[in-house]
Amino acid sequence: MEEEIIQIHFFQIDNYFVAVGMNGNPLQGAGGIGKAMAEWIIEGKPTQEHLAFDVQRFLDLHNNRMYLQERTKEVVGRPPEMPPGTFYKPKFFDFMLEEYHACRETVGIIDMSSFSKMKIQGKQDMNDDAESQCNGVVDWLQSLCTNDVNIPVGGIVHTGMLNERGGYENDCLLVRERENCYLMVSPTSQQTRVLDWLKDHLPKDESIQLADITSMYTVVNIIGPKAGALISELSQTDVDINVQPFTYKTVNIGYASDVMMMAFTHTGEPGFCLYIPSEYALHVYDRLITVGFDYGIRDVGSLTQRFMRIEKFIPFWAEDLTRDTTPFEAGCNHVVKLDEAENDIASVLEKLDSLIADILSNSPFRELNSDNIDVKIWNKVLDDFTDQDGNRPTWVFTNWLYCECYIHRRIFEAFETSTFLKNYDPFYEQKMKALSHCEEAMDILGKFLIKYFNKNDVQLKNLREDLPKIIKCALWGNRCDLSQTGGDAIAQNESPLDLVESLQPLMLADESSKIVDFLFTSLNNSNDNKILDIILDNAGYELFTDLCLADYLMTYKFVNTVRFHGKAIPWFVSDVTSKDFIATIYFVANTSRSETLKELGKRWEGYFKSGQWIFESEQFWTLPFNFDQMKSLDNELYSKLSKSFLIISKGDLNYRKLVGDIYWEPTVLFTQAASVATRIMADRIPVMGGIAFWAVHAVWRERSLGHGRILRVPNIKFCHIRVPTNLPNPKTQKPTVPSQHPMAYGAVG
Repeated sequence: MEEEIIQIHFFQIDNYFVAVGMNGNPLQGAGGIGKAMAEWIIEGKPTQEHLAFDVQRFLDLHNNRMYLQERTKEVVGRPPEMPPGTFYKPKFFDFMLEEYHACRETVGIIDMSSFSKMKIQGKQDMNDDAESQCNGVVDWLQSLCTNDVNIPVGGIVHTGMLNERGGYENDCLLVRERENCYLMVSPTSQQTRVLDWLKDHLPKDESIQLADITSMYTVVNIIGPKAGALISELSQTDVDINVQPFTYKTVNIGYASDVMMMAFTHTGEPGFCLYIPSEYALHVYDRLITVGFDYGIRDVGSLTQRFMRIEKFIPFWAEDLTRDTTPFEAGCNHVVKLDEAENDIASVLEKLDSLIADILSNSPFRELNSDNIDVKIWNKVLDDFTDQDGNRPTWVFTNWLYCECYIHRRIFEAFETSTFLKNYDPFYEQKMKALSHCEEAMDILGKFLIKYFNKNDVQLKNLREDLPKIIKCALWGNRCDLSQTGGDAIAQNESPLDLVESLQPLMLADESSKIVDFLFTSLNNSNDNKILDIILDNAGYELFTDLCLADYLMTYKFVNTVRFHGKAIPWFVSDVTSKDFIATIYFVANTSRSETLKELGKRWEGYFKSGQWIFESEQFWTLPFNFDQMKSLDNELYSKLSKSFLIISKGDLNYRKLVGDIYWEPTVLFTQAASVATRIMADRIPVMGGIAFWAVHAVWRERSLGHGRILRVPNIKFCHIRVPTNLPNPKTQKPTVPSQHPMAYGAVG
């Protein structure tokens, strides 16, 4: 039992969890611990760090009845021998000061016996030679450790053991006692936990043996400038000559034999660590105190040790080193030995650091350097932006659309120029996590659609009422754009259909009914080639709503083919790539918890198998050009879209590329600017002509101007639907804009 501690643990027994100890003060954390436990059960792993609460920090002795009785007295009430509390300098402060000076000026002795100690060795098999046993142990440890553990016998290496996220599962020292045998030293609270973790990763052939030998050794740190002289006198060995840093030597101290004298300390101060067989512990301690008297030795407590570690920036287990902290984040680069693949990762990180430095210093843009076919285009654009004096654009002074696209192209360059990460999407995990966080809302929308699809007598009146809702569900799906949150997932928990109703007052203008009229007029069209093109924006929940809209339009014969256009490379954090698209449909059809979603996903898989749905990822969408340049840069895409029955263009980036980044005077009304923008849109891509539907999602944010004044600033998001009509043949006719059709039908939110 512990005061103010909540215990959480996932035991070796499958699906068995523990959450106890929430009496007294810990009761205030009960809600949080319930949330953490629920997330752990759902996700299959902890979603937040709580090593300090892990029940595996306890040992069997903590279940001893006498221990529990004594510990309960300490927790429930203050023991009579404890001193009264104080808000002043504690009495132990002066003792700590003396201990600190001893470590800095003479010799200090610190008890480190509580650290966990494991023996790791190859299984003794008469049929195996020594070399194969050695290789088995080394190879197994190399697969778990960040550092190179293939060190000489007698060597010591500091290493981490990481999980699949790169976070710490263990921080330890490995001491190589023999070719096929290591001693592992880990933090005190790891004694139970790390043994279980190692057992989970043992090879199935039982070629590796583990043993907890914590109680076999008493351990003391002897630190300070006179530590070497003291140990040399006690061991009759000149340690400064015979013991190199991060090695050990077996010595005799007094009558004690086989004392492991290790040339390192846990405080960063000069000194040695003595691993003393427990039967000799009192004798060696007596010799240290007796002989060390002339050296000024004194005992040093854990608080003083802690402050010395802080001075040396030595991180603490479960505080600085956690399951979500990587060695690089903790400043422990020295425990990571990079091999070829890891050097590749280091190179990628270096390039990303260089990108950050360029942005912060407003450096001139540099040319891209890779074998990708788009590099020549990008570098040509850079030349076009370079002035006559050879001055290239910088991060602060350039076209903003080009600048934003250039950032994400540089991010991709860091990966595409690597050896092992050419096809790696650094945003993929975030996108899939965001998708799973919205499963509740997806299920609600899915049930609505499946119920609809299973009806045999759906009336046109009902379709007219519900189609605008489905369109607006796809519009407001943009609220989950990860680029707005720095990659943090936005949970969509409300009913999408109710949300459409509640957000309707935010719509400044809504002419979506004219789009519905157009679609219903087309129902009488016998054209078998009614192709819907959707220029996608975000993966996750928004992509799900796009698929729902496409399914709805397919089911009721508004269109008979859908082409989805995604990005060829990872783009703007959450934009849809082919991998995202496939993974989303697979998630809905196979791994979602909802049977309704699975039914919906199977429908979508069927569309792809039949060729009614097509996914394409043209390079044009990840170039820094407005859409008016599409014809000259990608005439095939231009011609394809020209023949489309309906085009839906999602997202603010596509909108900006459609109308161009235009600077408006602050006195221009938003409605006027939007109206002019859509006319420009029609003029710039006349071949797409006809009726246009666009929607704007404005999120008002308050910004302080000082002196109590507040400025309300809109953050604008867009969704556009274009309906090509009377399209000319781009190869034989000049494109014209049909004058009989208005240029802008829209919904502004």
